Amino acid sequence: MEDDAIMDAMKLQFETKWDLLKSRIKEAWDGLTDDDLDRTDGQWDQVVAIINDRTGESEEAIEDRLGQMVTMVGEDGEDGEDAIAGVGDTMDDTSSPTSGQDTAEAIADGASER
Repeated sequence: MEDDAIMDAMKLQFETKWDLLKSRIKEAWDGLTDDDLDRTDGQWDQVVAIINDRTGESEEAIEDRLGQMVTMVGEDGEDGEDAIAGVGDTMDDTSSPTSGQDTAEAIADGASER
């Protein structure tokens, strides 16, 4: 049940940041067109399905990567280069990795405390 709340929070973040993520998704998965992404209307499940259809990549891998992209796009619309290339490739010893799921968990926990 908690996993459902986490995924719901991640999907909400994704859909909220769709305009910022659209071009990054297209860059990250070669072969996707603007038309492909426009047809999804920014809906998480549809984006995952079209990437899976075009690339053959597993839905789990796609969701993990999209979650990382959502995490990397900040509230102010700023993002790091890692959003496209792969999160955590250049972390130093003092930093700790944060997955998209960790962020979604924090949001879900905050929502459940209300």
